[in-house]
Amino acid sequence: MFVAPARARSAALAAALTALAAPSALAFPISSLSGTGQLGFEVISCRDKGGATATCADLAISPVLGQNAVSLFVRTGDVVPLGGDLLLEIVITGQAGFVFSSIFSTLDAAAPLASGGGNVFEPDFITGITNFAQAGPSTASIALGRAWPSVVLNVDYNGTRGLIGSITIGAEPSPVPVPAALGLFGMALAGLLVARRQRG
Repeated sequence: MFVAPARARSAALAAALTALAAPSALAFPISSLSGTGQLGFEVISCRDKGGATATCADLAISPVLGQNAVSLFVRTGDVVPLGGDLLLEIVITGQAGFVFSSIFSTLDAAAPLASGGGNVFEPDFITGITNFAQAGPSTASIALGRAWPSVVLNVDYNGTRGLIGSITIGAEPSPVPVPAALGLFGMALAGLLVARRQRG
């Protein structure tokens, strides 16, 4: 019978114990485009802060059909169980020149005392833009002050007093400024006049 040297046995035992102690979480980041394809959402970190929850291990993300939004959920159960506390860091990025001036967070909460809140940062992860708080079930609309191509959302969803079934996060397109809209209208009108002259 082969007996491994003591040093090899110790190393193998240490590796096995480390594997058992390691949380069974998904490899982050996980990502999805929005239902319109105009935004990219990337969950770059997830941490279960409270209770004996394992939400991060089962967290999934999918587009919300026809909307500039995604849904965060777990395949079985609630994204934040009663007594749970979930901390997420999410990068939201416009695709193909899409910019946005507000984002929103919707809690599909089974109890009115579930809550969420956090901070929105510039893409450098350091400079703060704004912060928000909400109690579910609700939608928090978060104005960003100007149009952004990308932001980082650092948010804590708390189920201490009520569970959260799923979370929807999205953004609204930045409205075209009035001078730019008039400029586009003028260009279109000039194009029509040129086309009419060429036919005539």
